[in-house]
Amino acid sequence: MNNQNMSIISSLQFEGYKVNHLYFEENSDCTTTKCNICPEFKHQINQISDKDFEVVLGCRIISTEENPFPFSTEVIITGNFSIDSDAEDKEVLLNENSVAILFPYLRSTMSMLVLNANHKPLVLPTLNIVEVLKRATEEENK
Repeated sequence: MNNQNMSIISSLQFEGYKVNHLYFEENSDCTTTKCNICPEFKHQINQISDKDFEVVLGCRIISTEENPFPFSTEVIITGNFSIDSDAEDKEVLLNENSVAILFPYLRSTMSMLVLNANHKPLVLPTLNIVEVLKRATEEENK
């Protein structure tokens, strides 16, 4: 590759992902037809080597008495990433870009899980997942 093409390639490389955890439980007690989806997100970054990282991203929707839902579900995926050793913005790449790369895979996996459980497809809304995770972390730290 010539130098001009190298300058447009990101320092963060996505190496693939795997599904770690799928959970689905029917809530036959739910009789409401108007449900308010309240997904909870979490993430974790694990350093594997100087340049290799795992980013774990999870989402769960739990049916509660206060917020009944026809089911409870959770999906956790892990993405593998590598970062150039001379990258200046490693924190941003790991905490923001990697999560934004993984989010569509999480959305798709959760949709397929719910659809295969014979429910109407659940499509998580398009979100600024980085902002959602920042707010969740702030809430946890209160």
